[in-house]
Amino acid sequence: MFQVKKQPDSNLRCLRMLLFVVVVAGAQVETKGAYIEPIIVGGSDIPIGDYLYQLSLQSTWQHKCGAVMISNEWAITAARCTYGRNVVYMSVRTRQSSLSSRMGRRVGFERILYYNYNNETYENDIAAIQLYLPSRASFEWIPMRTSPVEEGTTGFVLGWGKLKEDGTYSDVLQKVSVTIQNTDKCNKILQDNGLGDNMHDGQMCSMDDGKNVCQGNYGTPFIVDGKLAGIVSWGNGCGTEDNPIIYTDISYYYNWLKNITADE
Repeated sequence: MFQVKKQPDSNLRCLRMLLFVVVVAGAQVETKGAYIEPIIVGGSDIPIGDYLYQLSLQSTWQHKCGAVMISNEWAITAARCTYGRNVVYMSVRTRQSSLSSRMGRRVGFERILYYNYNNETYENDIAAIQLYLPSRASFEWIPMRTSPVEEGTTGFVLGWGKLKEDGTYSDVLQKVSVTIQNTDKCNKILQDNGLGDNMHDGQMCSMDDGKNVCQGNYGTPFIVDGKLAGIVSWGNGCGTEDNPIIYTDISYYYNWLKNITADE
């Protein structure tokens, strides 16, 4: 099952010193993290060449989360993927369709910025990563949406992992279409499933029977009409119409992100 909100496994917490991290807008400093299992349900294999803004966020050379380039110097991911972790051991890998390959380029972090992130409720689950680019390398990036996605809008999610819940892993990049649902409907299902708090401002949800993301892929992009609309935050279950997947709404953080990238 996808990790249940507000019930992190204490055995998976990491007690590490967080180095070179700039915390903005009053985010709390904590030191716990969680192992990330990447899974996409009902998707299809795709070549990375079509989506060069897609990144694999890695810790000690192992894939942990997705990430996405939003400018030549900055990437974003879910805050839960980096918060409380030692960034010395973290990096992103570019231009990599297969996780088992050694293609692409590994790039370290210069710094990470957060926006009032709450590691208990996953509110403001977004992190901006400035990449370490001594050679001023050029990266592909995707423009961000400036307005919220309306209910009923269909886009697609990218990521690596399993083809079905509790199935075998595929290490090839996957793509799956998902549809944004009514927030009130998602909230009711979350409450009925005993998951506590409602969705927060700056979040949206999808529920697609037989295709979705789950058990990870945190930080992986949700794309609508060629623009970045969201990144995967959390959920319960996968690939079913009665288990919402929650996304961080990029338009809600657009001004913050635009200010960050303005000086590069």
